[in-house]
Amino acid sequence: MPLAGKQSRFAWPLEVGTANRDIRVTCNAAIATVTLTGGTHWWRDDGTANDMATRLIAALQAHPQGPTVTVDLLEDGKAYFESDLSMTIHWADALTTLDPLWCGFAAANGVFVLDGGVYKLTSTYQVGHSWWPEVRYVNDSGIQTSHQVSRDEDLEGKPDTWLWASKDYQTIQIKMLPMAKVFAGDAAVNEDLALLRDYLATGGPMEWCPDWEIPGTYYRRVIHEIQWLRAWPVRNMGEAATYYQVAFPMQDAEGWS
Repeated sequence: MPLAGKQSRFAWPLEVGTANRDIRVTCNAAIATVTLTGGTHWWRDDGTANDMATRLIAALQAHPQGPTVTVDLLEDGKAYFESDLSMTIHWADALTTLDPLWCGFAAANGVFVLDGGVYKLTSTYQVGHSWWPEVRYVNDSGIQTSHQVSRDEDLEGKPDTWLWASKDYQTIQIKMLPMAKVFAGDAAVNEDLALLRDYLATGGPMEWCPDWEIPGTYYRRVIHEIQWLRAWPVRNMGEAATYYQVAFPMQDAEGWS
């Protein structure tokens, strides 16, 4: 497909409700609690309503001091904030109920630093509920289609065929993954593949963005092969002992269409 060979990213949903949507923020020396809109959000960075970056921007700009804020995702999966006013996010405050790991932070103050007339902050870790392999993928299959078909013979011995439904699926390969992108014991916070796989084993959908630089292009997917969820799908590359590869056999999350 046209985007094969790009650096992709994966995301799974963040459920924001009344119990986990508050952030304690100091802006222009005034402290206040800002609140995210509840709902199912995703790290997309595309400006859509349920984009987690969009929700964070709206919440931070709702501070009584009225800052202008931007939130973007960087190539390494970290969140990058800018504000026209001085700002500190108090992730460890008792009144902050949003999980700081969702935004890539430890439970400590996130202090914006003045640089070139703008206050800036980059998250400590990659944002949560996302997996950034940080290497290119290859698409060995493209889009393939399978059909749910029944066949019988009529009274004259002629075959009758019924097409009940069809589904599209594809498999992408991600090769040369270092241990730090695969195993929790070797990975930085939020970066191991096991986090994504453990979520997918619940049957929930993910969003796959083939090219992180085109965040508005993404697809809602589930894993096509049940065995992928049962057994550890990562394979060691014998020719490069400390590197691994994984294939994602995916189908549309809407299922049969």
